[in-house]
Amino acid sequence: IGGDRLYNPEILVDGEDAIADLVLAVPWKYEEKNEFALAAMELWKGRVSWRTAAAYDVTDTLIRAVAEASDRSEVIDTLGAGIEISESNANFELFIRVPLVQAVEGSGGPAGSQYRFDPVAF
Repeated sequence: IGGDRLYNPEILVDGEDAIADLVLAVPWKYEEKNEFALAAMELWKGRVSWRTAAAYDVTDTLIRAVAEASDRSEVIDTLGAGIEISESNANFELFIRVPLVQAVEGSGGPAGSQYRFDPVAF
């Protein structure tokens, strides 16, 4: 078992068979029916990580705050008041139950690897 620092394509390639069945706790996980994950996969030609989802949410939030404000102090006030995250992770169940992923053998992983990360159902 490991943390989110290991949730990257390099571990799947470099780890070879040593990473079989590795389970990681992550703040966001790829799900086949998630619209954000599907759009990101199409754009980047592969699955994205929680870092991509978080970066998207932060950028989207800042853009919306800037669009609503006329100066820097209003942007800060708007952000301080809160802006709902709507795209990549509107479901905050992760605060109740931490998502887990597992390195499993099969297609769909990064080039050069016979593994991919799949969500662990619990």
